[in-house]
Amino acid sequence: MKMQRVRSQAKGRFGCLCVLFLALASLSLPSPSLGADLMCSQPGPAPDGKPVGDVIKDSYAIGEEVTYKCDYSEATRIRSCETTGKWSPMGQVCSECPENFELNPEFGKCYYFPNILKSWVQGEAFCEQYGALMAFPENEAENLFLASFINYPTFIGITDRVQEGMFMTVTGIVPPYVNWNRGEPNNSGGGGEDCAENGGIGVWNDRNCENGELYFICQKDKLALHHCLDFLDNCAELFHANPNVCKTDPAFANSKCRFTCGVCGATSTPACRVDTPGAEAGDRQVLRRGQSLTLPCPEGMIPVSGSELRGCTATGYLSGHHLECAKSCPGEWTKNPANNFCYKLFPEKSEFVEAEAACAKIPGGLLTTAADEEELAFVSALRGSAGHIWIGLTDILVQGTYRWVDGTELTYKNWQRGEPNNRHERCVMMYTNTRWNDARCETKLPFVCKVGLEQFEEYAWFWSALRSGVSTLRSVFG
Repeated sequence: MKMQRVRSQAKGRFGCLCVLFLALASLSLPSPSLGADLMCSQPGPAPDGKPVGDVIKDSYAIGEEVTYKCDYSEATRIRSCETTGKWSPMGQVCSECPENFELNPEFGKCYYFPNILKSWVQGEAFCEQYGALMAFPENEAENLFLASFINYPTFIGITDRVQEGMFMTVTGIVPPYVNWNRGEPNNSGGGGEDCAENGGIGVWNDRNCENGELYFICQKDKLALHHCLDFLDNCAELFHANPNVCKTDPAFANSKCRFTCGVCGATSTPACRVDTPGAEAGDRQVLRRGQSLTLPCPEGMIPVSGSELRGCTATGYLSGHHLECAKSCPGEWTKNPANNFCYKLFPEKSEFVEAEAACAKIPGGLLTTAADEEELAFVSALRGSAGHIWIGLTDILVQGTYRWVDGTELTYKNWQRGEPNNRHERCVMMYTNTRWNDARCETKLPFVCKVGLEQFEEYAWFWSALRSGVSTLRSVFG
């Protein structure tokens, strides 16, 4: 009989397990390849170009690429289908410089440094394959720029191969700028020296055109773009995040975000008109797209919301939000924005009455309250490593009835368990765990004072003295 019961119990357990396994098997678990079915839709045209290729599909798998071609040049750009199911960012297709070339807007040219050694003749032929010329400087700034590419001598596109002693640029004109080293060109050497090199420090020398190899640089005039567009999709977002970026990062402005930074067509969008602080009524500063300015808070005030640095956007409005300022606390005092009071820890250990009196000596000052959770947390953070501190709570006037030193009733309570226990303890301290305990008023503890922010203007002489180096209350009041 006992054996039958055991078998019956076992059978019941296995039956439950089978039901459990079947239930789990019926659950629709997420596939580990979730997201693998994401596709990018058919790519649309760009403002200045369109997709090219044999077949333009209705949808594309993650990782597939599409080539766009500029409407009026051979420039191309590639977009790829990203893991989000969206195409990679692309502003405009057309470019001022062909592939491998880099724009220097100061000189209006595109440069390519192939980082290979060739003779002058071979280097000239190499550049011609790209529809370019061997680079030559037209002024001192460009000469130093070309010399800065590498710290080695480079050939430059200046030669007297056509007429000995008459050095000309590869465009066939007299060089508008020269910087020959002392005693150069001297045409020394058995085979003659008919081609110019930049010695790496900006001074020139003539060398043999066919024997000996140096680095070289190719140049093309930049292409005039038909549209004023950004090269990236997120230029406006980047400008909002840092309105100074157009000013501090020329590459960002010229090579990535020309429209947003106002490099082109600056007057094609509304200007931003900004009230100038302290100016006559109606006097406004005018900013164009991509420009920025800083409007800080007046002295003695601190920002509480909004943006000090703002930039002019294509909409004619400034980025960010209007700056809101509030009075700041002087010296070592810390403002609590929740109640516009300033607080300061005094680490000197004092009896409760001494601490209360020291705070009262400060115009508008009180031994701190902790009237709610927010103020409790603020005071506790300000206390730092000072340990237990006095707070302005006592039942000295009526035993058992605790009131704050500013006369307000106690509503929020944060007593330690078992407190207050009133063993001749009429004054309240805050433990390091922020809980309260009634203690003997003769106990010496650090304390925190609080002062209303509005007191500062009324007692400006006091705060001025405090800022000028008076560090303790005793030295102010004697």
